[in-house]
Amino acid sequence: MLANWGRTESLTLLAKMLEQHNGVTHELLDEQGSRTGVHYLRALLVSTGVLEERDEHMSRLRNFCQEYVAEVEDVEMRHVLSRYAQWHIVGGRRVGSSGLTSNQDYSARQSVRAARRFLDRLILRGQHLGECTQRDIDRWVLGAKTLTFVHWLKDQRLLAAELEVPERHIDAAVATNDPENHWTLARRLLHDSKSGGVEERVVGCLVLLYGQPLTRIVQLTRDDLIEKWSPAEWCTTDLSECAPAT
Repeated sequence: MLANWGRTESLTLLAKMLEQHNGVTHELLDEQGSRTGVHYLRALLVSTGVLEERDEHMSRLRNFCQEYVAEVEDVEMRHVLSRYAQWHIVGGRRVGSSGLTSNQDYSARQSVRAARRFLDRLILRGQHLGECTQRDIDRWVLGAKTLTFVHWLKDQRLLAAELEVPERHIDAAVATNDPENHWTLARRLLHDSKSGGVEERVVGCLVLLYGQPLTRIVQLTRDDLIEKWSPAEWCTTDLSECAPAT
């Protein structure tokens, strides 16, 4: 029985740590990475009172951020990502009495990963944050699931003052069954330049006004655009051609 236990990863790790450090702490276990055996040993030691209970999800999130940020080679970008991860993501989490939840942990990690993808795009182009253009922002908005990082960059004045970042995504805004909400958003996209980038506003209008699916929109080219229509052309156009796709 004891021989079988000795072959398990957790007991082997425990024996090694006792031999090398004459004890076990949370910090020493953190240095062993995120292997299943490490998590099992920690839970066992906590349940038996050997180690104090701690907010495990928060601790793992902190460790993840430190390791993930350290992988960024560019010094400037690494510093920015570190600030965002430590102070805005980790430090800004609202934690209940039972600690950070697994969903909060997952959401926080996704935010940090998204931030790094944005910075990696700039690094790939050889750009500093101060050289980020409106086109860079607009391209990011079209494909990103969250705008938290670029809003943070704007608030921290790390982007040029003239750059505009939309408040929310089209896909989140159009998910409504309220007709009044529908037309309010359509008018905003048509007339408010601050509602998003040009590409995002065009896509939003095609979805809201013509019910076009994204699979069809992404196939459009410049040849499909009519730069200027006269009133006569508006009156004679067969609008059935623009009917929503079914």
